Amino acid sequence: MSQRKPKTLGESFPITPPQPVDASSPPEDESRFQRWLGLPGLLVALFVAIAPPWMFGSVYGTPRWLIGVALLVGLVSWWLELSLARKRQQQLPFMMLFVIAGGLLGLLQVVPLPTWANDFLLGAQKSIYEGTLGPLTRGLDSRGPTAYLSLDTDATWNMLQLMLLGFLAMLVGFRFVRRSFESIVFLTAVTANGVVLAFFGIVQKLTFNGKIYWQFELPNGGTPFGPFINRNNAAGYLLMCLAASVGLIVLTWVKKESRIGSRRPNDDSALDQLRLQALYLIGELNARKIAVLTAAVFISAGIVSSLSRGGVTGLMFGAIATLILFCVVRRPQASVLLMIPVLGTVVLLTVWIGYYEQLMNRFDDVGEISQTTRVQSWSDSLQSLGEMGLLGSGLGSYPVIQRIYGQTNERYAFEYAENQFVQTLVDAGIPGLILLVSAIALLTYLAWFALRHGSNSLTIAVATMGIFLITSQCVAATFDFGWYIPANTVLLGILVGVVSQYSQGLAGRLKNKHFIAVSAGRWLASIVVISSFVICLLTVFSLSRRADMEANIRAIPRTFSSESPNLVETEKWIDELNRSLPNSRHTLQLNTLGELWLHRSRLLLLQSQLASFPMTELSESKQEEKRKELWNLTNLAAIEMQVREVRTGGSRRLADFRRQPYVDGSLIPALACFFESLKEKPVQPEIQMLVGQIASVVGEKEIGKSVIQQTVANSPKNASFLFSAGRSFLYLDEYEEAMEFLRSSLVLEPGRFKTVIDLVQGRAGWIERPISNQTIADKILPDDATLLFKFATQNLKDEEELRIQVLERANSTLKDIKFSDAAEQLLKARILLAMGDMERGTQQLEYAITMNSRNEMAIYDLAVLLLADGEVEKSLVFARKLSEINNSSPKYKKLLKDAQFEFDKKHVFEKQE
Repeated sequence: MSQRKPKTLGESFPITPPQPVDASSPPEDESRFQRWLGLPGLLVALFVAIAPPWMFGSVYGTPRWLIGVALLVGLVSWWLELSLARKRQQQLPFMMLFVIAGGLLGLLQVVPLPTWANDFLLGAQKSIYEGTLGPLTRGLDSRGPTAYLSLDTDATWNMLQLMLLGFLAMLVGFRFVRRSFESIVFLTAVTANGVVLAFFGIVQKLTFNGKIYWQFELPNGGTPFGPFINRNNAAGYLLMCLAASVGLIVLTWVKKESRIGSRRPNDDSALDQLRLQALYLIGELNARKIAVLTAAVFISAGIVSSLSRGGVTGLMFGAIATLILFCVVRRPQASVLLMIPVLGTVVLLTVWIGYYEQLMNRFDDVGEISQTTRVQSWSDSLQSLGEMGLLGSGLGSYPVIQRIYGQTNERYAFEYAENQFVQTLVDAGIPGLILLVSAIALLTYLAWFALRHGSNSLTIAVATMGIFLITSQCVAATFDFGWYIPANTVLLGILVGVVSQYSQGLAGRLKNKHFIAVSAGRWLASIVVISSFVICLLTVFSLSRRADMEANIRAIPRTFSSESPNLVETEKWIDELNRSLPNSRHTLQLNTLGELWLHRSRLLLLQSQLASFPMTELSESKQEEKRKELWNLTNLAAIEMQVREVRTGGSRRLADFRRQPYVDGSLIPALACFFESLKEKPVQPEIQMLVGQIASVVGEKEIGKSVIQQTVANSPKNASFLFSAGRSFLYLDEYEEAMEFLRSSLVLEPGRFKTVIDLVQGRAGWIERPISNQTIADKILPDDATLLFKFATQNLKDEEELRIQVLERANSTLKDIKFSDAAEQLLKARILLAMGDMERGTQQLEYAITMNSRNEMAIYDLAVLLLADGEVEKSLVFARKLSEINNSSPKYKKLLKDAQFEFDKKHVFEKQE
């Protein structure tokens, strides 16, 4: 006996039956066999969409290799389908044209160009390649340096590989997520993955111990969320999962929307109609609808809990834009009400979890942070547009550009612009930005077209998903670099392919043909698939080699010491990396190999030093101390100093020094490795500085000078490089340039004052001619009142005339002091007092205290000054005030005790009189 399905409350309402779905549904395959043949492609789409985020976002070589292998299977499945297809015309995604154009642009950036093209396309790249590689090429290689459009060919190849994975994912999504069953399964799986990922991210955040999965340490620090190393990238991925859930929400409600939309107009008030629609929605609730709404809530809560400003902003703008566009195009009467409980639940869940206050604090800081970091970075990097030529500086070269054009003190290097549009403009120039904006515009049109003309529920659902995907991702990409994370790239590619398939398929089924309905011949589709397969196969081989290389490098300790790795281990890893060089020549591999050679040089030098020193006569503790002392004398700076000493002993002594095993047998191979690395990426200031130092040690003084100068030119706002350059030039007897470098380093980092002074006066290392105090004041010290005051009071006690001269210069730099700047007010007072102007100095101290009654340093100085001048009562008053402000300072306690003693002493003396 058959059982009837029970009606919902809404189905019992007296509402007209739903209108029939028109013929805009996606067509089914021609045979059941072809349906089964497409199953591997669907499994590939599911794997590529779901698995990559759980492998740390697939930022490492092995997960990328797995993605490439899976996509190869998908391409084979499509190839077999094409061979059995009866239709002569096959559809391909229009979006592929923009991706192919972007790939060709990237290829143009990494291939050697003919001379005429160099002159036409290259800009500042020519001078950078020549300045970095020219001296080395002429000294170590017979060929001249080859200049590319890209300033980082290794990064550009990596970006091209990532672009290819996204392109292939789009093809897989376009081909294998097109039927009703496939689409529903895929959207459900992505939504469920987003729910699990959000739940895991929240749990891990609540119990975070500094490690992802509670076991894996972060490689370079960061703010992770879930398995992603960066919370912004996690939020970007969850936004795509939320887009899939939006599609499921529409899919579960769109059929019923036609029923409400078909109601005839009535004279009920707006409040009555709203109440009726709310009751209708409640009556239509079932397990499936509650599940998709709950999934959207959990994913949204995960985005908010990630504390990603870009992710939360993308969520808000995406929801608002999608709701507005859906209401304008589809004109529903009830779906608008869904946003109220969903958004309300997200807010309540976030408050309950405890991240609401933290999120608000993050947004409160956005103005200050953006002005000092991201916005400043964008402004600096955009200066390269007029100098790098029409086609940009190379995909992935943003950190290079940032170092060259940065205008602020370089404390760390930006890996990405954290703005997709700015980075595209810098990396690929105006043509690249035009391609990106055009691709976004086309995808927006495809989604709008399907939303406007589709009447099948699945088509409308996919179109709505596309609208949310575009708006949320574009907003998030303005504050993040999530598109460069492989897990995000491939999922974005699949979703773009799904939206393209449904839009282009709908256009082909309408009576009035649309331009997006244009199809290609089966032969052209076969060419695209076969070409993609071949390119993907080559990429998989490359990714496999990179994965092996990364595995080898991860086995090497991150930091080297005199004990680890030892000489045997070092030589073993050198042999392993040398064997893999013919197959892959990444900068990471070459730099690691060069660092191993440097470490080998230090170990050999340490052995020779230990052999010449009577260690057996010392105790174990003394031996360990001596070993550490000798180890500190094996770095390149120490070797440079030794070469400077050896050079004074004549050419024979210098030649004997360079024949040492740690020089000839280790430093020369290290130099060769770094040279090869600079060919791939010429702007590597850390490596360039090492190259310049090694070159000067092995006897190539002019090469060393040129490379060090170019190092500073490539990173002009890095105080560490400027100091190292100044030190190296001192050892090379180039005093004028050395002093200029040291002066620039003090401008950027005044905290190096003591280190610089000890260096130029010969206390931190041997130099032939220590620099006089007069020269230090004139040519090394910048116009910094604090540094000038320190130098005058600490180093010029025996040179009264020069001391006064430096103090007057320090005082002249403090002409316009801000009223609220208590530190400068106090500094000016101290300068005046040091100059002997007691009256003005005391007045300045009193003025500083008037502005800030709790200025401890000013109060202390004034109390000490008054006590020394015999103003015991006033001194005691200020000493007591200091004790009230800070009663734990030993210095303040001593001052109070001395002032009280002098006061009592004076009071007793007055009584006796």
